[in-house]
Amino acid sequence: MKARWLPLLLVVLLISLAAAPLAAAEFRISTNDREKGVGPAAAMFTDGSFVAAWSTPSGLFTRAFLPGGAPRRTDRALIANVLLPSIPGEGNTVSHKDPTLIATAGGYVLAWIQEIAFVRAEAFSETRTLLSRDVYAVRLNPRGEQIGNAVRVSQADGFAAQPRGLRLGNQVALVWSNGVKEDATGNTGIFLRTIDASGALGAEKKLTAPLAFAENPAIAADRTGGFLLVFDAPDADGRGIFARRIDPNGVARGAAIQVNSSTAGSQARATVAQAPSGEFLVLWQGQFETSRQTRIYSRRLNANGGVVGSEIQVTASTQPWHLAPSVVFRGNVPVLHYLEWTRNFPLGLMSVNLAADGSRLGEAARSNQRKLGASSRFGATTSSRGELLLVWEGFNGDPKSGIAGSLLPPQ
Repeated sequence: MKARWLPLLLVVLLISLAAAPLAAAEFRISTNDREKGVGPAAAMFTDGSFVAAWSTPSGLFTRAFLPGGAPRRTDRALIANVLLPSIPGEGNTVSHKDPTLIATAGGYVLAWIQEIAFVRAEAFSETRTLLSRDVYAVRLNPRGEQIGNAVRVSQADGFAAQPRGLRLGNQVALVWSNGVKEDATGNTGIFLRTIDASGALGAEKKLTAPLAFAENPAIAADRTGGFLLVFDAPDADGRGIFARRIDPNGVARGAAIQVNSSTAGSQARATVAQAPSGEFLVLWQGQFETSRQTRIYSRRLNANGGVVGSEIQVTASTQPWHLAPSVVFRGNVPVLHYLEWTRNFPLGLMSVNLAADGSRLGEAARSNQRKLGASSRFGATTSSRGELLLVWEGFNGDPKSGIAGSLLPPQ
């Protein structure tokens, strides 16, 4: 009789392991406690070493770490902002924000937004007129040190935002959204440009024609050398989630398809990852019951970018807002991370393992032990060995917020 229970016990054990909490000791990424760090990103090199990047009021910073999480050095000031020399005062300012990091065969590519604005500042007030916003990029070696000069990536007229990147063979594909300037028609949508190992840039291409006002791009490599692009754009009610396959030459393979089946309210901030099987898992934040609540939803796509199965509501709790999902595969297991907000402040960076169809395995667990900052973005990445790295805005045990992280070893 006991032998009959062995297969069932094995299944229960495997499910329990897949649903185990994804928590690790929290450690400090940034060492500068004089400025608030925001918008962190990270990427891991093949040996398990990694680099994190974030922005502060004074500029872009990076910090490199050895395999296992030991720091190579303190924060490195990479790109400085240009501020007003005094207040009261007026003039052009230059700020650098929203970094993204991509690991390559020889190091990393760091991309970010450079924003130029005319600022008039008084003692207790400030007016800001946006003049330009473009994507810039620079190569880094495995120690996180700059190689060569930064280059302007975006060329289309408009305001660039939300750069994201992906390694494709010997080059990196960079995508971003482009908004309309007030004084010009400009191009709207998602654009692509590649950067090779020498730093040379390919031609700029628009990926979302004829869809206009596409935002929040995310990409995942496919098995043909191209990638799947997901983004949000207007649909029957608010905004919806769309997907489009792009070949290795940056040419769209067919029209974009809508991923979300429920169009009630707004769907936004999609994330995508490719499974070892070649299929894709797409997740996003969408309206739940009322316009003042959101949950995370998922849908599976096949290797050709076609929808498979039904849309699934993944998250559930008493808190009103589940925001900014990020999904990565750790071996064969997809792992979802997202921010859970109360009505006033973020409660935690939540993590949960998923089944192959995108449904939740067990309950989500909080990855941060200390208090979060007012986070709207975090970084999540894995290595080929199975390490899982998270970086976020946290308090690091100090009165002022900084960048915190956690690192899970290979499974």
